[in-house]
Amino acid sequence: MTRQPAEREWEKAVEVVYRECWMWLVERVARRIVGPDAAEDVVQAVFIDLLRRGPSERALDRGRIAAAVRNRALGLLRRRRRRRRRAARWLRDLRLPKDVPEDPAGLTRRRHIRRLVRQGVAALPSQQREVFTRYYLEGQTVREIAHALGIAPSTVKNHRAAARKALRKHLEAHGVEGPDVV
Repeated sequence: MTRQPAEREWEKAVEVVYRECWMWLVERVARRIVGPDAAEDVVQAVFIDLLRRGPSERALDRGRIAAAVRNRALGLLRRRRRRRRRAARWLRDLRLPKDVPEDPAGLTRRRHIRRLVRQGVAALPSQQREVFTRYYLEGQTVREIAHALGIAPSTVKNHRAAARKALRKHLEAHGVEGPDVV
């Protein structure tokens, strides 16, 4: 299937703007919002979207492109923050057994359980610990972890499940039992 001349012209026009603006956009977004690696991904994603949408009168306006890159980077930042908060909440709450009271003895028990979790995470095999830490503590997605570690997303999910299972066994071995734990 051959592309129409208008499509080729559009792709060339986008490529010219990409070459002119890419470094400036990456530096701007990296410095102000998300960091260098993510900034490159954000800029590339905006230009890919631009190519997919096709020709339009205002699409190649550099100000619009800069705004699209900024908005996408801010969206990425918001998603990361949400994942980090969710992960922090997961660790803070740790779905502790419902019978742990809120009195001083219960608080001591909660601290003990959290210490056991830290010990259990430290005892995990390195790959499982890396996946567990990146997913639950750093709030990265399965896809981001897979890309960073150079493994398949299904492998990340398997390591995450194995880490949770090992952590659950570790807690149960230390007297923290029940379906609500991890």
